[in-house]
Amino acid sequence: MPWNTLANLATGQLVTETHMDNIREDIEFLAGLGVKGSASDNVDRTTTSTSFVDMTNMSVTITTYGNPVILVYTGTVSNPTAGGGVNLDFTVDGTRQGGASGLAQALGSLAYINTLIYPILTLAAGSHTFKLQWKTTNASYAAAAYGSSSTPTKLFVLGG
Repeated sequence: MPWNTLANLATGQLVTETHMDNIREDIEFLAGLGVKGSASDNVDRTTTSTSFVDMTNMSVTITTYGNPVILVYTGTVSNPTAGGGVNLDFTVDGTRQGGASGLAQALGSLAYINTLIYPILTLAAGSHTFKLQWKTTNASYAAAAYGSSSTPTKLFVLGG
């Protein structure tokens, strides 16, 4: 069900069944954006790949109903070397969502990515697999994902 733009009613204008249906549908839409799937990893990881690769344990498969989906990454990734950088991207059924640099990039030893939120407004009903991918900007400098039991790397899929 799509999001409805609600009417701006004038003082004294009657609320119709259509107005109420639109409000109900919007409430149902918002209620449907709960967490439908998640992945978590509490281990430190590194990559020296300069091409996007799947981040270990960061994959979620859910069945959607044709509604929008929001992908959320939380964690800490960086490239702890001055000449390095790290890039993040999401895939949907194997198709990357960002450009050559992905959806987020951090360059330099003090640059971190802690959150990435990506909405997918049009997605057909059915089973879909969502993954977090990453790469380093320089193979000589490994990118790192820092995971622990208190601050794990997480991937959430909302909606669907």
